[in-house]
Amino acid sequence: MKLSWRDIATAALFVLGVVVVFVKIYGLSWVMLDSWNSAVAVLAVLGLGMVAINGFDLANRSWRNLTEIAIGIVAGIVAAIGLVVSSPVIFYSVAILIGSGWVISVASHVQHSMRSDDQSTFWNHRRPIAH
Repeated sequence: MKLSWRDIATAALFVLGVVVVFVKIYGLSWVMLDSWNSAVAVLAVLGLGMVAINGFDLANRSWRNLTEIAIGIVAGIVAAIGLVVSSPVIFYSVAILIGSGWVISVASHVQHSMRSDDQSTFWNHRRPIAH
């Protein structure tokens, strides 16, 4: 698999998100993560950073890309609710949604980099940069 700078940058943001989740799980006291609302805000910023770096292509109609977009929309809605409602369930839901979107993105990039031909199908759309 050929990693691009986008893959490495989103992986670094993903690792930061995992650190945030572990900080909340183990109850460590960090100023930015003292409440569930602020922890959701930090995860939302990391998720938005991942989207901004990785980008998305609305013209790509593959099931993985559409699933990534749907997960991102749901994560954004849940994160917006989490900024108002202080709940660990919302925090962990946002974390799981962002993580699953990242996993789908990585799986898509792995498969695209392993393909030798340059043909697009319904399942896999060949894109010059990341998809």
